[in-house]
Amino acid sequence: MNLYRIISSHYSPKDSFTSTLCFLLAENEEQIYDFVKNCSYDQFNESINWCGDEDELYWNEETEEEDLTHKEWVLLNQGELECDDFLTDLYYGQTLIGWELINEDIAENEQLILTNLKVAIKV
Repeated sequence: MNLYRIISSHYSPKDSFTSTLCFLLAENEEQIYDFVKNCSYDQFNESINWCGDEDELYWNEETEEEDLTHKEWVLLNQGELECDDFLTDLYYGQTLIGWELINEDIAENEQLILTNLKVAIKV
């Protein structure tokens, strides 16, 4: 099990900010993608999801073609934070999500401590 920091960057016409939404205990990055896709973040009083279109194909640097699905692109880039293309209509603001690996191979007793103290969410 690995510990990840889930990052939110919010952009609006007058300002922007980056914050930590939560810490997540997950086996792999695909679980992070699914967590964000299926979670409403009620504890954060907002609904957040991926900005990109799941049916659209995205640019692949290796093949130099648009042949990546949204999920493949997000997993390759650890979220949407590095892509300004998702920042479209900022009148009401736009939130992008990403993550960073904090630590690998978290021991069972450490996982239990993190979840009991509500420091991390286990998926």
